[in-house]
Amino acid sequence: MNIKYLLVLIGLFFVEQVVADVIWDEAIDGDLSGVRNMPTQVVLTDLNNTVTGTVGGASDSDTSDRTDGMTFVVPSGFALEAIILNDYISANDNEATRFALHLGDTGSASTRISNENMGEANIGQNTITIDTPSGLLPSGSYSMEIQEARPGQFYELDIRLTFVDLVFKDGFDD
Repeated sequence: MNIKYLLVLIGLFFVEQVVADVIWDEAIDGDLSGVRNMPTQVVLTDLNNTVTGTVGGASDSDTSDRTDGMTFVVPSGFALEAIILNDYISANDNEATRFALHLGDTGSASTRISNENMGEANIGQNTITIDTPSGLLPSGSYSMEIQEARPGQFYELDIRLTFVDLVFKDGFDD
């Protein structure tokens, strides 16, 4: 095996081990948009991108924060591999919160790719179903909504990308 090829593979292994970049933290960056057609734009900065927030309003009668919405672009040469639920802290004995991923920068029923409920039982799992032969979603614009009527549900998501246009050939004789 060519030593350069081996070094590239080792380097890629360590890239996957890097701690995720926090791209949005509601405690620091403010509340994510609650308007479906005007989601907050977040910028993916690494292969692993963390978003944290609280959804559900301040009380059962408070409807002001029942949705957290964001949009992001998966750059050319990359694909969306997963959106992992890193943490979920339930309030009021809530078991799950709705998570939807849409194609494009705003969400609607016609652009929905995945619609899942997530909760403490799903920590460490992929919150989206990717129904493609590769198990990946291609580069492009996506939006996601997190919806909850019950107050105070905390979540932490890791948006994971992977390289797709990286081609290895035997050699590297340049």
